Amino acid sequence: SRIKPYKTRSNNIVVLFGDTDVLRFSEYFESQKKCIEKLNILITAIEERYKDSDLYYKPHPSNKGKVMPGIDTRKYNIIADSQNTQTFLELHTSRIKAAYTIFSTSVLWTSFFGIPSYTLYRALYNNDGIKRLNTLFENPSATPPVPLLVHVTTKKDIGTADRISLPILSIDLDAVPQAYKKILCIQSQNTAQCI
Repeated sequence: SRIKPYKTRSNNIVVLFGDTDVLRFSEYFESQKKCIEKLNILITAIEERYKDSDLYYKPHPSNKGKVMPGIDTRKYNIIADSQNTQTFLELHTSRIKAAYTIFSTSVLWTSFFGIPSYTLYRALYNNDGIKRLNTLFENPSATPPVPLLVHVTTKKDIGTADRISLPILSIDLDAVPQAYKKILCIQSQNTAQCI
């Protein structure tokens, strides 16, 4: 669906970057049933926390329109999986209140745009899964660390960064650590290749 017209510039969008592959890595959770139960608890906590906001779901492009377990499509505006995340963010940054994901690197973008951003993988996966995904979302050499990125471990962590105000108006690509440039595939102005 399309972004609803809006009367004010208030931040009223909460976006969930989804991926049906959340259950593909069975070595990272005790059982599929328990993982789905935990996921449902987290999604319900997000929906309750932001009950006065417009909820948006962005499927991963490889999901071909399918949504991950726990998503009630009647509650969410579905962003076309063909729409580029960066374009969506550039158009609607001032309206986005928070961004959530299990393990989409799109939250790296949202955090660099100054949007409170949250990963959920630590609440769902075992230590092996957490260690694996930490390699995507943590960079000990990054100074400063990724701004406004919270790794949710329980539903109590939902919304904890929303009160933080970080006035980021644009991204200084020179300040983005090399490891994140690689993950985000930030492109140089002079070349079509990732830098």
